[in-house]
Amino acid sequence: MKGPQIALVIGAVTTAGILAFCATRKASAEECLMIDGGVRYYGTYIGPTQRVKTALGECWSVIWTLDVYNEEEEDYIPVPNAEQDFLVKGSKIAVQAQAPCRLCGFSLNL
Repeated sequence: MKGPQIALVIGAVTTAGILAFCATRKASAEECLMIDGGVRYYGTYIGPTQRVKTALGECWSVIWTLDVYNEEEEDYIPVPNAEQDFLVKGSKIAVQAQAPCRLCGFSLNL
C-alpha cells in the first residue's frame, strides 16, 4: 500500500468507529431493562419529559411505586398523580414493580 491508500484506510476506519460510537450513545438512551417484581431499584430517568404513566410504558400496569427524589425533603416521595404529572429527564427515581416487566428510558443502579 502507498501513503495515500493508507491514509484512506485509516480515515475510513476512524469514520466507522465514530459512527458506531454515536449509534451506541443514542441506543443507550432508549435502552430497556427487565426489572424483577418486589425489588426496589434506584436510578435516573433518561427519557424525554412526558407523563409518568407514559414513561413507565408496559410496566405501568404492574408498578407498585415510583418515587422521585425531592431535594428540599432530601428523600424520595411518591408521584401524586402518575396519570397527569410529568417525569423530567434527569429525575432521580426509585421504582418497584409487583411483577417482572420491561422498563425503558431509565438508567438503573443494578
